[in-house]
Amino acid sequence: TSALWLPMAATSELVSGTAWAMAATALVGIFVEACLLADFVLCLFVLLSACSAAVCQAAVVFGILRWPLGPVESVGLVGSFAQGLAMHLRVAHAYAASSPAEPGSGATTLSAGTEEAAKEEGGAERSEEH
Repeated sequence: TSALWLPMAATSELVSGTAWAMAATALVGIFVEACLLADFVLCLFVLLSACSAAVCQAAVVFGILRWPLGPVESVGLVGSFAQGLAMHLRVAHAYAASSPAEPGSGATTLSAGTEEAAKEEGGAERSEEH
């Protein structure tokens, strides 16, 4: 092969490797969260949100700032996507663990430990009233 084809082949492999790494990260994260949450629709929304965030980040970095895609940028993009996916999954996990505060209010509170705190606060307020 010609020396002119080597940079093009390396760039092509770098782009496909980045795409495969992001896809593997997304699939493993969603599979683990689907097993924990047992809510496939919520997991799909998380994946859609994380992928849209990654596309926006890539558009800014490579479109607006005009950075070339190199090994460092590839690793940074995959790492940032993994961190973003982890944050989206944490929010989805907290959402799935939440329960309505009052019927019809639309507000939610986390059910892990907050019910006990609410009971204690309610008991303290009642004792102050008497």
